[in-house]
Amino acid sequence: MAPIVARLSGESADTTSTVYHGTMSSNHDPDTDPSTTARRKRRWRSAALRRRRDITPDQLERAGLMLARRAARYVEALRPGTVVAGYIAMGHEIPTTPTLDDWLARGLTVLVPRLGTGREIRWGEYTGSGDLEAMPRMASGGLRPDEPRGDDRGPQALRRARTILIPALAVDGRGLRLGRGAGWYDRALLHRSPEATTVAVCWPWEIVVAAVPCEGHDVPVDHVIRL
Repeated sequence: MAPIVARLSGESADTTSTVYHGTMSSNHDPDTDPSTTARRKRRWRSAALRRRRDITPDQLERAGLMLARRAARYVEALRPGTVVAGYIAMGHEIPTTPTLDDWLARGLTVLVPRLGTGREIRWGEYTGSGDLEAMPRMASGGLRPDEPRGDDRGPQALRRARTILIPALAVDGRGLRLGRGAGWYDRALLHRSPEATTVAVCWPWEIVVAAVPCEGHDVPVDHVIRL
């Protein structure tokens, strides 16, 4: 997929940046002024979501298939029955259904988020796109991903996951990601195993040279997939 030039909140975005296949550093210095950081994060999110509106259905479809190929390397050594965690893409996120279906075909147990009101850390087992329920928007008007039917699993379910796929609006060279602002993944990842591999997913232009605004609770990822 050809890179498309974009800039987040007026700060440089790298359209030809390195693909981070190595483990990213867990060391990062949070910005000192929380109010300034919050404003910068809002600007970055607004710019990223605005840029995503230009993505066409054809680009989404092709990106979803490409993601499945790229993500395979993170599970190819896992035995059937191993637990992995992904997510159901929404809006103009890169579609994840081809990836999750590939993981199912490998015999893996696939967990995806169940958000409840948007605050609870819960997981459900993905058994195929036909078993998903559309969720109403949150009270704030924000999108909610489809969720699998079946029993909830608590936050500790992530402890068994060997590979964890995570959506991002931006990722920098430290492995710090910009999410949608609820801090759901930062809280969820506190329950991961130390041996788990965390892998962020974003569009190519969202892998940035500029440092992503960060706070002390932001959890860096180990890898980012570049399409």
